[in-house]
Amino acid sequence: MARAARNGVVLKSPAKINLFLCVVGKLASGYHEIKSLMVPLAFCDRVTVTPIENPSSGPLIKVSCPYPGVPEDSSNLAVRAAEVFFKALGTKHSLSISIEKQIPPGAGLGGGSSNAAAVLKACNSIFKNPFSTEKLAQMAANLGADVPFFVYGVPALASGIGERITPVHWVEPEPLVVVFPGVSVPTAQVYKKLTLTLTTCGKIHNLPTLKNRPAPLEDLVANDLEAVAAADFPQITKARLLLEQAGARAACMTGSGSAVFGLFASQSQAQQATGRIAGLCPQWSAWATHIAVQGKTP
Repeated sequence: MARAARNGVVLKSPAKINLFLCVVGKLASGYHEIKSLMVPLAFCDRVTVTPIENPSSGPLIKVSCPYPGVPEDSSNLAVRAAEVFFKALGTKHSLSISIEKQIPPGAGLGGGSSNAAAVLKACNSIFKNPFSTEKLAQMAANLGADVPFFVYGVPALASGIGERITPVHWVEPEPLVVVFPGVSVPTAQVYKKLTLTLTTCGKIHNLPTLKNRPAPLEDLVANDLEAVAAADFPQITKARLLLEQAGARAACMTGSGSAVFGLFASQSQAQQATGRIAGLCPQWSAWATHIAVQGKTP
């Protein structure tokens, strides 16, 4: 939910995980077609969007983010999101975008896409909601495959290249641990090395069935990209094994990596696992969090 900040808006910008990610084909465009169950997490960045009144140099969009490796220029997806919004609005305005980042880039947690969606929603709020959520999601599709998911901000089935979103309502706010083993995995590299004939996840995950029928989340966890990414980054396998040894009911890489998540029976168990992994691998990052479901708490 948005809140005002000096005539601007502050939004939580959540991370996501892919509870499962199935690669089902390759399109003529070169992109891969997927099926996935994506969920937002309580673990998040914070994005503040504030209008700039009467800028001296004409309309401009400024972004600030002190996190290492995050650009503070027009290459930041948050800036592109504002540009897309104003193009649809048919007017130009000046904005200041501030990103307090916790979600590490290159982890498969969708931080940049989430920030872009937050900017779209913040702009919509600032300018008195000229666009529906569906229209914002259409804008988001021009920014990246994951951005429409973050516009909706609820557990959802994703298909196509990830841009076709079908919200689901049976996912509970289950506790989990996210482990980032400190390496950034190039998404394009993972998909380039993927052998479609060896993928199996898509054959056992039926999207129409999952839309309407609850299933234990641990029975769904899978990722066709994990073996490919782990071949080059063995830290991924180590992180998954540590989560399983710490009591995770299921553990898996999210997205194209390198972050790995584990589902736990309780928040206290998730906290204990986080402490254990932090002690064993102090150079890594680990967070105890939960699936963010509107109106529900763990």
